[in-house]
Amino acid sequence: MFGSDGTRRRVPPGFSLIELVVALSIAGSVLFSVRMVVGLLADHARIVSESRAELARDVNGARLLRLMLLQSVVGTEPTARFAGDAASITLETWCLMPMGWSERCRADLTITGVTNETVRAKVVAHLSTGERLDLVEVPGPVRFGFLVESEGRREWSDVWSPSPVAPRAIGVFMPGDTIVMRVGSGS
Repeated sequence: MFGSDGTRRRVPPGFSLIELVVALSIAGSVLFSVRMVVGLLADHARIVSESRAELARDVNGARLLRLMLLQSVVGTEPTARFAGDAASITLETWCLMPMGWSERCRADLTITGVTNETVRAKVVAHLSTGERLDLVEVPGPVRFGFLVESEGRREWSDVWSPSPVAPRAIGVFMPGDTIVMRVGSGS
């Protein structure tokens, strides 16, 4: 640069104010973009984690429900009676204890969550050990059914009176689908 007298003037080293403002604006835009991308990644990670937990609960819950029914204990003892209706089932079964072994326990299976406002129902197990387990969540309305065998015919009933004999199978009836689970280990 030249001064007013035509001599060469030294420009001090550094950036002008405009160059500094432009650099800060670019850096701010880059940081804002990075923050948005990290936020989106965190949201997607949370959604994937919640979906995975829901899937695991449903798959493991359905497996546990099948196991409870398959291991149901029926007999002449008053506690070993099987009973149920369209919204609940009471049975004696084997429950896994915290130390790893199984013990007989009472299980009350109920269908909850179906109201005029909700369209999802849960099959919930209340165990005599004090545990409450959400086994399966399905589109509602849902009801239980009991496979009755008499005179060579098989048909579904909405009620199973307290009996030392269990039905052949339990059905979980929902719109568009039915899950049928065998009861007991007998043939």
